[in-house]
Amino acid sequence: MGKKQEYKITTPNKEVIYTEPGKHGPADMKIFTQFPKMPWPHSLYYISVCLRLKGMVEDRNYPYGRGKNMLIDFCKDSISNYDLTIAEICKKYDIPGF
Repeated sequence: MGKKQEYKITTPNKEVIYTEPGKHGPADMKIFTQFPKMPWPHSLYYISVCLRLKGMVEDRNYPYGRGKNMLIDFCKDSISNYDLTIAEICKKYDIPGF
């Protein structure tokens, strides 16, 4: 398990993504951000930073790469599974609030 660590990342377009310690495990982090109103290439960069942080958090909470693999499966379903709504996909992966 990793240790709690706070990140503050500024993208080339000055969007800020930051973390605070979470409550769900010894290395849990909450990721805070505001999605930018930018052209698509900049948005992809921004999404990539958020996904990398989320992958790190999930791997700390679920050992042996399970967390990152669940995140990859969620992303694949969100992009390609048109039979389910996004809310249904969130329920499938036990994301709170859905």
